Amino acid sequence: MPREILRTHSAGDTDLSRSSIVAWALPFTAEIRLSNRGQEWPSELYSVSRNNGGALLHEIGRRLPALLRERGVASVVPSQTPEYDAFRDPERTFSSTWSERHVAYAAGLGRFGLNGSLITAAGTNVRLGSIVTNAPLETGHPDRGDHRAPCLESGGRICGLCVERCPILAIGKDGLDKSKCHIRRGAVREKFLDAYLRTYHLTASPVVKSGRRDPGYSLGCAVCQAGVPCEDRDPFRRRT
Repeated sequence: MPREILRTHSAGDTDLSRSSIVAWALPFTAEIRLSNRGQEWPSELYSVSRNNGGALLHEIGRRLPALLRERGVASVVPSQTPEYDAFRDPERTFSSTWSERHVAYAAGLGRFGLNGSLITAAGTNVRLGSIVTNAPLETGHPDRGDHRAPCLESGGRICGLCVERCPILAIGKDGLDKSKCHIRRGAVREKFLDAYLRTYHLTASPVVKSGRRDPGYSLGCAVCQAGVPCEDRDPFRRRT
């Protein structure tokens, strides 16, 4: 829990009477999104940008707490603590001790779509991050709506284009098959990583799996997030 994380990683005299979570979504540029509208494999531009975007998030998470501490504010990035872990769970397939997507949902940044992505105001093509702090922030009570969003709630009947976009049929009316998606990302990495390392500057960042932290690369796929109505916006959001 947020206050527990602050207590564990702050000095003994830290004021823990309040704790807040700041979550953010960093969107991919239009050029990157458009490049990933192919049908079979993710684009080179997307894969390199996703990998280096992850490294950017890691660097933000490394520097931000130090900058805040200089200003007398306690803060911790949960995904960079020793307690953070990502693992396979017998019941939930893939789990983590701190989910950026679910934290972002709780903060009111979006709702979940049929493909498992968070549909934010900037769409699904985003990288998410968060920090826990005792800073005196004004926090609201966002109207999160149904966490499933209309497309997941309806089994894709409202849109369902991400079902058609997925090259390996990992998305159905009940949502995303995480095992298939995991295998797909591994296939992308195996097929393209060596060539991309020879051609581009890929920045390694810690990859956490089952208690291990090793520098690595993450190319991803996200073909299902491109060329769909929620690519760069929330199509279900009320507009004023």
